[in-house]
Amino acid sequence: MKGPVCLLFGAALILGGCAPVAKVAVDPPQRESDVPKETTIADSPGYSLGEPVSYDNVVVVPVRGKDPIRPDSEYLTLTEAKKLGVVDISELDTEEVPWLRVRNDGDRPLMLLGGELLLGGKQDRVVAKDTIVPPGKTVRVPVYCVNHGRWSEKYGKFEGTGMVVPQNVRDRATYGNQEDVWREVAKYNDAAGASPAETSLKAGIADKTVQRRMDSGLGPLRDALDRDDRAIGAVFVVNGRIVSLELFGEPALFKAHREPLLRGFLAEAAVAPNANAPTPAMSEIARFVSQALNGERRQTRLGAGEAEWKVSNRDIEGRESSLPAAASASKALLHGTYKPRD
Repeated sequence: MKGPVCLLFGAALILGGCAPVAKVAVDPPQRESDVPKETTIADSPGYSLGEPVSYDNVVVVPVRGKDPIRPDSEYLTLTEAKKLGVVDISELDTEEVPWLRVRNDGDRPLMLLGGELLLGGKQDRVVAKDTIVPPGKTVRVPVYCVNHGRWSEKYGKFEGTGMVVPQNVRDRATYGNQEDVWREVAKYNDAAGASPAETSLKAGIADKTVQRRMDSGLGPLRDALDRDDRAIGAVFVVNGRIVSLELFGEPALFKAHREPLLRGFLAEAAVAPNANAPTPAMSEIARFVSQALNGERRQTRLGAGEAEWKVSNRDIEGRESSLPAAASASKALLHGTYKPRD
């Protein structure tokens, strides 16, 4: 099945806090009458790119949708569910590394984003794929270990961190296997200067430089994106290289999840050598988004709260989650993540 995706209608544990250390470039409209520039996306009517915003070696390009704006999302984020005390994350009774048990005691569905970092249990984990936990239900959630060598109930229940893992680790969790994830965690920790004795990803993320980059970059990027109420996602560029498109079914879903995503990309950029590479032209970014919107789609799983899809063409690959009852030709997107092929 090929064709543009359709939009949805309806239905920190990490420490830090230091002064900004990098330049922020954000250009908001000077007057309310100003209309931000747009770049159209070929073969994808109704979609466009907003004005890029940047922080040091990270550039974020908003992607705008065509459908009416809903002010709130009906889905709980993990951060919201934790604040409300309506989510419980634990090891299975059979204690299997690739799975955790998540119970949602709230009255709204809980949306776990692929790549979210969970600390605790017998070893720290990363959520392997988008998973919806319906209200009042318990679901087995696929995960990968990001804490090689530990298997002990040292920290009890799992806690969310308010972030997705750095993008290279997330890519391996999305498209690879457990060995790939462990290798990428080791690379990240080494680049962050963590002790070789530390095997958990949290050791690299806790590095003071990484923390400064996340803390100082988060606010300006988040605030700039908040000014664009039509944004349903964004293209993320690190060191002049397009690394990901994150697309949601509605602006409210994107707004709910943008902070964890921004933290993950900022953490990735903090250990990436800053080559001062030029940002790709908007025409190149628009072409990448068009390829993602118009790629071949194949459903791979139908769950209680979501359907899963693989997206691919010659130049990109991606994963999507949609409403489970959506027909293949007009499915309602919840979230998609897409990257250039290696």
